[in-house]
Amino acid sequence: MPVFQGTISGSIKSIAVNLPAKMVSYSVWDRSGSGATVNIGFNISGRDVYFKTIVLAANASSDELTDINMLAGSQILIVASANVDYYFTYNAE
Repeated sequence: MPVFQGTISGSIKSIAVNLPAKMVSYSVWDRSGSGATVNIGFNISGRDVYFKTIVLAANASSDELTDINMLAGSQILIVASANVDYYFTYNAE
């Protein structure tokens, strides 16, 4: 199962998926020590579409099991107001 993971402050996009896929799960953790707002979505044909906003308290985390369809060519998009770790899993259909 492919994984998209790392640490960011700002925004990042995954590589585009070549086939339709499903996002299986995601987790985000505040690493700034002061809290963060994280917007999660997809970039589809150059258009950003967000489906979740998470407000993390200092050193808090959030995770979710999902079943979200990803169109071929789409990218996972994460925008964070402070330093956060992220971990996303997805699979091809």
